Amino acid sequence: MAKISKLKNGIPVYFEEIDTSKSISIGIYVKTGSKYENKGEEGISHLLEHMLFKGTEKRSAKQISEEIDDVGGHINAFTSKEVTAYYVTILSEHIEKAVEILSDIYLNSTFPQEEIDKEKKVVIEEIRMYDDIPEDKIHDENSEFVLCGSGVANSVLGTEESVEGISRESMVSYWKERYTTDNMAVAVAGNFKESELIDIL
Repeated sequence: MAKISKLKNGIPVYFEEIDTSKSISIGIYVKTGSKYENKGEEGISHLLEHMLFKGTEKRSAKQISEEIDDVGGHINAFTSKEVTAYYVTILSEHIEKAVEILSDIYLNSTFPQEEIDKEKKVVIEEIRMYDDIPEDKIHDENSEFVLCGSGVANSVLGTEESVEGISRESMVSYWKERYTTDNMAVAVAGNFKESELIDIL
């Protein structure tokens, strides 16, 4: 059964110890997504999710993925209408590595302008591919029609125009505003000891 603890800075930690597992999954969940975006910045949550993997003050994008790959782990993220999550699945013995890298991308990303320009192109291609899937397109148009005027009506990907218009300054501002201790939670499941987990976090 899952338990809840709280770090000294107030961040809630939801965890479940599974002694029979040899691995752990750990995720940082941020209460942000297309629902919370203002007019003209649609898609900023999703673009920001991409950018957190593009380098920190001490790691390049390549180093972020290689350090997890080298110990057989997996790192990824997703953005929805209400939540953005970053997570690692890794052997239990590498829990400190997982926490350190997740913390590094969460707190110390540098948002290089050249990488923002590249990722905008990647996201715009995603939008175009998504537009070619009729059932997904219809779902989005339905949401927009039914929920018109609400942030929930926004597409997670944004539009080509809105993504093109996102500046580095607006992204950093959004990151500082939304990625705060009172707007996030950590969830962990797998083989670990509660006291060690809380100490590491």
